[in-house]
Amino acid sequence: MYYIGWNQGAEAPMFYASVGLAVSEDGEHFVKHSVAPIMSRSVHDPCLVTSPHVYIDNGIWRMTYVSGTAWSRKADGTLQSHYHIKCAESQNGIDWRRDGKVAIDYAPGETNIARSWVTKLTDENYKMWFSFVSAKIGKYRIGYAESNDGQSWRRNDAMAGIDADDDQSRDMICYPCVFEFAKARYMVYNGDGFGKNGFGVAVWSE
Repeated sequence: MYYIGWNQGAEAPMFYASVGLAVSEDGEHFVKHSVAPIMSRSVHDPCLVTSPHVYIDNGIWRMTYVSGTAWSRKADGTLQSHYHIKCAESQNGIDWRRDGKVAIDYAPGETNIARSWVTKLTDENYKMWFSFVSAKIGKYRIGYAESNDGQSWRRNDAMAGIDADDDQSRDMICYPCVFEFAKARYMVYNGDGFGKNGFGVAVWSE
C-alpha cells in the first residue's frame, strides 16, 4: 500500500509531502516497510511528491505521481502551489527510478494537476484520468489522456466523460478512480469540498 505523509511548511498553505510504503500478509493489517519514505523531494521534484498511482505492466512496476515544481506569490501576496504529473519505474515496487519524465504537463494558465489513475483494459491503449484546476473556473475538474506505451501521453480533457453537474459536485469534481466490475466500467470520485459529503459513483456509457 502506497500512502503519503506531509509536513507543514514555513508559511501556509506551503507543505512538503513524501510517498511511503506499507506491506501486509492478509490485506487488512499493514506495517511500514521503512521508517523513512521511499520517495521524497529530488532534483526532478523540488517541492513535493504525492498522490502515487502504482500498477504492474509486463513485469515492470510503474508509477504516475504528483510532482511539486514551485511556489509562487499571487497578487494578494498568498502562496500558490504548482504541481503536475510525472512518471517513475521500478523493478521491485520499492526502489523507484525517476528522470523527470512528465506525463501530464501544465496547460496555459494552469497551476495544479493532481491525482492520476491509469488503466489498461483488454488490448486498448493506456488511459489516464486525473484532476486539474481549470484556469477558467479556478476549481478542480477531471481530465483525460491516452498513451500507446504508458510513458508519452496525449491529453484530451474533452474525452474525460464526466463534469461537475450534480448535487454533490456542482462546484468541483476531482480524484477519479476507474475500474471494471461485472462487465461495467465505473468511476468513483470526489465532489464539492474535495468530497466533504462522501464520494460519488458514475457508470460509463458508450
